[in-house]
Amino acid sequence: METTTYISPNQILANVLPMLDDVRMEDASKGFYVSTIQRAIETIAFDSFFDERLEDFAFPKDDLFMPIPENMINLISVYVFNGDKCNIKNSHKVWFKRNYITRGEGMFAYDKADGTHDPFYQPRGHCSRFEDLTTVRRGPADRNLLWYNIQSGKIMFSPGCRGYEKVALIFNGTGCAIGDLPIIPLQFRTFVEDYVCEFILRIKMAKDPAKWRNLWGVYDMRLNKPYDGSLDKAIKYTRQLTQAQRNDFHTYLGNPGF
Repeated sequence: METTTYISPNQILANVLPMLDDVRMEDASKGFYVSTIQRAIETIAFDSFFDERLEDFAFPKDDLFMPIPENMINLISVYVFNGDKCNIKNSHKVWFKRNYITRGEGMFAYDKADGTHDPFYQPRGHCSRFEDLTTVRRGPADRNLLWYNIQSGKIMFSPGCRGYEKVALIFNGTGCAIGDLPIIPLQFRTFVEDYVCEFILRIKMAKDPAKWRNLWGVYDMRLNKPYDGSLDKAIKYTRQLTQAQRNDFHTYLGNPGF
């Protein structure tokens, strides 16, 4: 389906409030409803990785680490470059290195790039390119290799990355940053409505199980039925997006990097 139509939380609420018998929003506030809509978009983001982003940051030359972006859930690639994002001819890939920790000077690592080597640690199996290189190459030239690791919510870089001004991250996001107003693609409409109804009915059922159990069961089935539920259909949709649809989607979300 080719469409770039998006709907607002108010349009979702216009449908779900009558179905929940809560037109006056007495069972939950509007802020709570909007937060639940945001949770629905986050659920799709975690289940399908549909939200792929490209963002660039000033490189942390002093301490060699930066906090991961607040809306990042899966890091795909890391690059360093000089200049602005419109001029990336001199960009270089930064390779993943396991077990690497730095605090700006020096490092903790099983295998260092300064000529020292742990005789009990031999890269084998699923190793990064950096670790393969350091097995063969020893000496000062290795200090220019570019690598990173993620530890305790921080992305840590090798000293060789200090020669660059910017770092670009390609990653999967949450679909909507916490606190931002959710933007709902038309193809997610049924899923988001079912998600909100099921979520709110669980709260109502806790107060009056006999009154709300059957209706909750209806929306639980609509949402979670294997292969035919609105959740599985929404995930299937994200995997069938054309490149043009992805470009439009990211542009609408203010992320025109793709």
